[in-house]
Amino acid sequence: METKIVKAKVGEQKVNCRLGPGFLGPSMCTDKLLRKIGGKINRKTTSGEKDSKFFREMTTHPIGWAIIPLTFTSNIKNNICLCNKKSITIPTEVLVEKYSPKLPNYILLGNNWFYGRKYDDDERQTYIPEIVTDAEDAWVRTTLRIKDLNAKKGGRVIVHAKNGVDEFYDSTSSNSDSDTSDLSDSSTSSSESDDKHMCKAAIRPKRYYRVKKKN
Repeated sequence: METKIVKAKVGEQKVNCRLGPGFLGPSMCTDKLLRKIGGKINRKTTSGEKDSKFFREMTTHPIGWAIIPLTFTSNIKNNICLCNKKSITIPTEVLVEKYSPKLPNYILLGNNWFYGRKYDDDERQTYIPEIVTDAEDAWVRTTLRIKDLNAKKGGRVIVHAKNGVDEFYDSTSSNSDSDTSDLSDSSTSSSESDDKHMCKAAIRPKRYYRVKKKN
């Protein structure tokens, strides 16, 4: 199944991130990828978490949780309205799964990431992300647009999204024996003709706000 992938950095290490606003679980990656980018486990999974429906159905060997500082930098060229040096770093909490050959080599950004909340403060929104597809003269481009709420001028980072080919953790919830291929820089261009009918579309997950009770 087609997916959307964007590039990010952790320090000087480049990493692929799959955009999964429809994935209702947490953001995820493997321990192999975590070691590659120099990350570490911040806390172990609890017994209560392991007994949850998501852990039982969608994971095979969860190890723990890690905080990964993902830096996204604007990389859209030939657009005078954008500054290619603009970037935002988002500390992202991910569930780390023990590596197996069937698991892909990227970080899955799940539905919670698209709420734009600070990972350790569900009340505080620090950024607003959206996936936008534009079409002009039958040329299609999909981008991840992130508005930094902490920037003085309300800066926006716009990152090109490429097409991927695999689904994160499909193999853990089914008996499929198909292998999952690692993503490379040669991913298919986002200008696929099957999106030509679109003029502009944006994916913005619903955001829910808590209502404080009056004393």
